[in-house]
Amino acid sequence: MNMANYLDCVPPTGTVSVYTMAALRRIGGFHEQALTEDADAGLRLYAAGYRGVYADHSIGYGLMPYDIEAYRKQKNRWATGNAQSVKSLFSLYGKIPFRSWLGFLANLTAWDHLNFLPFAVLAAYTIVLLPFIPTTALHRDLITVASVSIFITLASKFALFVVALRGQKKIVRRAFKAFVVHMGTTLLYSEAFGVLLFGTKSGFERTNKFIFSKMPSLLKNSYRELILGVWFAAGVAESVWWGTRTLTVVAFFVSSLTLLSIYYVAWKIAPTKTYSKKMLADLEDKYRQYLSPEIA
Repeated sequence: MNMANYLDCVPPTGTVSVYTMAALRRIGGFHEQALTEDADAGLRLYAAGYRGVYADHSIGYGLMPYDIEAYRKQKNRWATGNAQSVKSLFSLYGKIPFRSWLGFLANLTAWDHLNFLPFAVLAAYTIVLLPFIPTTALHRDLITVASVSIFITLASKFALFVVALRGQKKIVRRAFKAFVVHMGTTLLYSEAFGVLLFGTKSGFERTNKFIFSKMPSLLKNSYRELILGVWFAAGVAESVWWGTRTLTVVAFFVSSLTLLSIYYVAWKIAPTKTYSKKMLADLEDKYRQYLSPEIA
């Protein structure tokens, strides 16, 4: 967002975005079909001559999901909704300054990865590694391109976290933790680009912020990453056993760890439930006099 300030492309998005009614009325309000209606409105506001400003300090707080089911739904909506907005952004090409257009593109694609096809290549290559299947030069070229693509995605994402945390304490450690959390949902982020490419429709799902006594099933909400992660781990074993290239071994190993880090995400967000309960209790005490007897 600091980059967005520099490039003059601040999208007024998020829980504490502030708009004037005059500006919203001028662009026709929020579009109900947009999954990330704030990102969509931000583009239309910019096209209408308005500008956003990012304040680099906390002015409000909101609850974040504490279970992996709600977390996935939220991130899926962000990634898919922003992919929808990329289509709108292309219609603004040449109508707004190029550096601002490029900044919007970087912001809208922050939740989208290009790993879907590389992962598909790796998944197929696990079968190709079997000794009774002849390996051709095309197979090796495909795995090379897929591996390099995955490595570029990982390296660029990690570099962005390091840059974002510059000037703070324990930059590398904090950047690595944030990087692992972000990449833990890489399969979800990789699928979101299908919306942009194929125009797939998705329904709006509200992110749960209520405190439920029972946590949703972790296995139910992570079985795809588990299956593919274990499949890639089998690829590591095959690569080592049959003596294939080091590049192939590393690609399988890194991809397996990336997918299975979904469980690190679940572990890191679980304490949020305790924080949320305390925050809600404090707010109830503070505003109890304004609550109805049934709520209080």
